[in-house]
Amino acid sequence: MAEGLPVVAVLSPVDALLLDWLSERAVVHHEPGRASIDPDDPAIAAAHVLVVRSNVRMAADQIVRLPRLRLVVRAGSGTDNLPVEELRRHEVSLAVVGGGPSAPAVAELAAHSAVALLRRVPVAVAELAAGRWAKDQCLGEEIADTVVGIWGAGPVGRATEQLLTRMGARTFFATHRGTPPEARTMTPDRLAATARVHVFALPLRPDTQRFVGPAMLGAFRAARPHLVNVSRWDLFDMPAVIAALAAGELSGVAVDPVDREHVEAAAGFTARRPGLPGPLNVQLLPHLGATTVETHRRVAAAAIEALTAHWHRLVPDGAQRAESQEVP
Repeated sequence: MAEGLPVVAVLSPVDALLLDWLSERAVVHHEPGRASIDPDDPAIAAAHVLVVRSNVRMAADQIVRLPRLRLVVRAGSGTDNLPVEELRRHEVSLAVVGGGPSAPAVAELAAHSAVALLRRVPVAVAELAAGRWAKDQCLGEEIADTVVGIWGAGPVGRATEQLLTRMGARTFFATHRGTPPEARTMTPDRLAATARVHVFALPLRPDTQRFVGPAMLGAFRAARPHLVNVSRWDLFDMPAVIAALAAGELSGVAVDPVDREHVEAAAGFTARRPGLPGPLNVQLLPHLGATTVETHRRVAAAAIEALTAHWHRLVPDGAQRAESQEVP
């Protein structure tokens, strides 16, 4: 190990721009395939900095077992995969790149998903895969002049609204204290009853867990809308959402953030259901929203800015946060 250099563990896929920058200043361990933190891994235990995206989950009880850790860089938006309070309690800084760098790409996928559902593309693909030509069952609708509700006015929500507006959709944000004052809005109740498509770009917090569940699905029932989730899997009560789709109370469902732990459930939700005339109009994707070359480059640049701001605090090899802290 190079004497005096910080140790940085990069545990997610990142652009070479970030790895090159780090390699000039630190000892770098890059393992992009991880899904969780292992404090017993020597490379993790030695790290002063962890760089993670949404693929890596950290438990609160792991922080005390990482006494050298000084900084966690969340190379993306959302902190639902990190024990934020525990990091703060142990005086580990948290730098969140935020949704700005990924917003253009996630907005593109949201628009793609809305169009795919309106045009019944998932049904057509499923029927062709089963050897059936189902053009007559796929009469669709155009996005132009369609009323689209946007839930969440952060970088992704705003970028989605702008893109769909350029495509001719009539977009409205659900009224919320964080909605920009210049934005076109509707109250949640009115939006639920009016919009043909709803795009959800809300952060996952305790108060947004299963945000779309039985109560909201009941509010949607009369309009039979399409739902697009580019946030987190747990924003939807997925069994309830798919049941509403199968019952004809929704017209389509697209969920991008299917992570590793959701694969088995996702397979069941996309399976053809006995008693229905055809496949469900459902599109599930393995969290592709920010998975573009351009986004990775923007995230890398933003991560470098965050690291630069914190670099002076990084302790050299062997130092600990507190001499009195015991590691079990």
